[in-house]
Amino acid sequence: MSEARMLANAGALLPINPRLLDHAPRAHPPHDLARLRLPKITSNLTVSRNTPQQPENSVPKRSAYPDSHRGRDKLMAIKEQNRKKVMEAPNCGMFWREVKRLADPQPPPIAVSAGELKSVFETRLNPPTSLPFTFDETQHKINKLLADLLPAETVDLTPEGFFSLPWVEDDIAWVKDHLKKHSAKCAPGEDALQYTDVMEIPNEDLAELCNKCIQQKDAPTVWFKSIIVGILKKSKPATDPNSYRIIALESCVLKIMMLLIHKRITDWADKYKHIPEYQNGFRAKRRTNDNPFILRCAWETARANQEPLFVAAIDATNAFPSMDHPSLWLKLSHLGMGGPLFDWIRMLYQKMEYYVRHGGEESAVFKALIGLLTGDPASPVLWNLFMGDLVMPDDPDDVSLAATRVALMAQADDILLISRTAEGLSRKLSSLEHWCSRNFIQINLIKTVILIFGKLPTPFPQFYLGGSALTVKNTEKYVGITIRTDSRNPFEDHYTTKAGTARYCGHRIVAIEDRTGRLMPKELKQLYTARVDCHLIQGCEITPDVDDVHVNKLCDVQVSFIRQMLNLHKRSMLAPLYTETGIMPLRVRRLLLTLRFLQYVLSLDPERYAHIAFRSSVELASRGKKSWAGDLLMVMDKLPFPVPRLPLANITANIVADCIKSVEEGAEKWLQSEVDNSDKLYLLHGRKEPRKDKAPEQITLYLRHYLILVKTRAHREALTSLMLSTHMLAVERLRWVEHGYPRVKRADRLCRLCVKEVETPEHALLDCTGNMALHALRHEFLNQLLTTLPHLRNSVEQMDSTSLLKLIIAQRPTTPLVAKFTFQVLTLFYQVPIYRPRLLSDSLG
Repeated sequence: MSEARMLANAGALLPINPRLLDHAPRAHPPHDLARLRLPKITSNLTVSRNTPQQPENSVPKRSAYPDSHRGRDKLMAIKEQNRKKVMEAPNCGMFWREVKRLADPQPPPIAVSAGELKSVFETRLNPPTSLPFTFDETQHKINKLLADLLPAETVDLTPEGFFSLPWVEDDIAWVKDHLKKHSAKCAPGEDALQYTDVMEIPNEDLAELCNKCIQQKDAPTVWFKSIIVGILKKSKPATDPNSYRIIALESCVLKIMMLLIHKRITDWADKYKHIPEYQNGFRAKRRTNDNPFILRCAWETARANQEPLFVAAIDATNAFPSMDHPSLWLKLSHLGMGGPLFDWIRMLYQKMEYYVRHGGEESAVFKALIGLLTGDPASPVLWNLFMGDLVMPDDPDDVSLAATRVALMAQADDILLISRTAEGLSRKLSSLEHWCSRNFIQINLIKTVILIFGKLPTPFPQFYLGGSALTVKNTEKYVGITIRTDSRNPFEDHYTTKAGTARYCGHRIVAIEDRTGRLMPKELKQLYTARVDCHLIQGCEITPDVDDVHVNKLCDVQVSFIRQMLNLHKRSMLAPLYTETGIMPLRVRRLLLTLRFLQYVLSLDPERYAHIAFRSSVELASRGKKSWAGDLLMVMDKLPFPVPRLPLANITANIVADCIKSVEEGAEKWLQSEVDNSDKLYLLHGRKEPRKDKAPEQITLYLRHYLILVKTRAHREALTSLMLSTHMLAVERLRWVEHGYPRVKRADRLCRLCVKEVETPEHALLDCTGNMALHALRHEFLNQLLTTLPHLRNSVEQMDSTSLLKLIIAQRPTTPLVAKFTFQVLTLFYQVPIYRPRLLSDSLG
């Protein structure tokens, strides 16, 4: 025994002769021998009388057409029909119409009647029988008396004739151009006309119609009747009529005329600066994130000065629908508005009537004696003018940014009051309460909250408005940005919230495929850009990504969606996710948007609050304090590629523009180097994209042709796995450590069929001779390829396998053929167990 063991051990140490190994897959037994006919096993055990006798083969068999399979063909046909409507949509509008039909939640069933909504809306759009106790009743009566004294026909006192000059054809051309850019489609009003119908009216005729309406101080009767549609508020019960929001549908011709009036009013208000600087809503060349940016800079200034920051987030109850008409007319008159346009607007408000359309029902007609016209183009600027006399008196505890006092910010009716002390904020709340009392605006005391940044004072202060104590919270959402006061990063929760929302939206996109089947990467990218990316970038302008732990939550969503779009596993490389789809890495994209926001801020007038806040941030950065400007520099320093450092001391918009270009070019070079330096991605090396009437060139970020041209999902995913090295061939799979198997050297990752060469994509598709079926597939493929592209014959005969594979993949006319062949070859290979070389430890037992 000892001699035999010694001989066995010595033999195990000898080199293995691969020819002696049988690598062929085990053959299955013939079908007729699969079930062996052996004598039945019997027993002499007695059968209990209680045991039910089972007949032979008593297992119930499924019927030929079970209930669970009925309608399968119909379901597949519906999916195919939906898929064609999405993927073959003739234009972008039809594409999104189909997507919304398939993806958006279905409207809830009709739970209230038009009459019930009419009762609620009529109450909401008319003054209460008795004024709230917080309103100044005497002032209310005075305003009504003074408004009644305004003459029916007033005079335009502006030298420019803002409210009296007739419209000309150029004005109509401006309106039509505006509609084409912003809202060419609109729900029709009572006259059933749409913008597309009005576009057909000659400019001269449309201008004459509008001018005659002003001259006669009248309009077609159908203009004075608007349809109200109730829209259910989020998370509100559908059975409660108070849960619905008012949406009014005016005549489209009336809207065009009100757009002309809106432009005249806006030009007048801008020229004479009737709208205060703190108002950021409904104004051109302003952004929603301006106020959150200013608030961040105020908080950082307070922190640098080791002071708390007290903020009141004010919520007005139905501010637009409850505006007092007499007070509005008086304010406009005092500002200097008068003339035919002013008189016509007052006439319109007096004659306008409404009725509710809901669930196929229509209510009775009613009038609205308070509030701005819902859905009217001129309503936003009228609100800004109405709110323009809200000012905060100078206070010793006001916040100062770059030597400029900032006490109040507003985004339409969303108001922020800020102060360095609790006493200062209390004084501002008193001023606001006095203004609301005399202007008949009611504050929602439940939604109005106090935020305290920094160390909480002792004793803890109380804040009151209208005699009621306000709630102090540490988290609040302002214009879509979630802010937290008790964290080192106030926007920490915003990252988490938006990551969750983006992931949910990605799942909703995938859910569309339950009704359409698998969508193409082109459509999935379009859906990603519109429905996922918007959440991943929201607020990035005010939150430079200095904390990896937060931004990684967003990056994970992007990477996960692209991998699912391409059907790649979690071990796939990151760089090709972007180079193959044309999607910019999220960190770089968010930085680019932040730099563009900086470019926008630098282009503002020096008196704009956002520009002032930036100068304050630069001053903090120069002192080494935490600031938005300092965080931006840190983010740029953390990029995986070098970019020039921004000179904050003398920065200009042109310098930022050059920096944006450097970041874009640097990102592309970095991604291309990641691809070029990877031995796994050798099929992508040196790739160039064809251009019309130009020489091919290397394009780093691009949606590749094989993701567009290959319509069959399995074929496309097979070719994608080959290109991005996520296939299961030995050259890739044996580089992993899995299931107790160690990593295998590349030279030993031999082909499972021929065991002669390394099992690479080019070997499997073009070289391997270890299987007759594979040889037949290759022969058929090459015949079809050369029939379509005969000029490749010399290349097939002379080029090496790797170069030839890259060449045939690059051919657009035969891309689907190549993908099909790839799928067939990989399927054949995957049916055979992978070859793993015997290791020394295996032979030693």
